Amino acid sequence: YCIPIIDAMHKLVGPELTAYLLESKMVEILSVGFLRGRNIEDSWLIIDEAQNLEVNECKAAFSRVANGAKVLFSADPGQCDLPIKQNSCIPTALEKLQGVSSVKFVHFDKNDIQRHKALKEILEAWEK
Repeated sequence: YCIPIIDAMHKLVGPELTAYLLESKMVEILSVGFLRGRNIEDSWLIIDEAQNLEVNECKAAFSRVANGAKVLFSADPGQCDLPIKQNSCIPTALEKLQGVSSVKFVHFDKNDIQRHKALKEILEAWEK
C-alpha cells in the first residue's frame, strides 16, 4: 500500500528528500488500522483510497484528529474494492457531513484527469 505514495513523493520531491522525510519520520505512511491510540496534532492526515474504508474505520480515523490537524480524504467511489460496496464510508460521509462548517468537499470528474490523454476517452467508453 505504500508504493503509490512513495512513487508520488519521488515525483514531487525526488528520491533523496523522500528518503529523508521517511527516515526522519516527518512523513509517516501507515494503514488506518495503525492509527488507534494515536493523536494527530499540528499535522496533516491524508487518507488515500478512502472509498475502501467502512464507516467505523472512517469514524476511527476522524477520532484521531487533535489540535492543529487537518484531514484530507481522497476517494473514488467508482473504484471501491470492498466486498459489499454499500459499506463504503464515502456515501455516508457525503450525506452526514454536508453542512458541517469545518468540512469541505471537492468533487472531480473525468474533465479533471491528469493522466494519459486517452484515459478520458477510455472512461467515457466504459460508461456507455
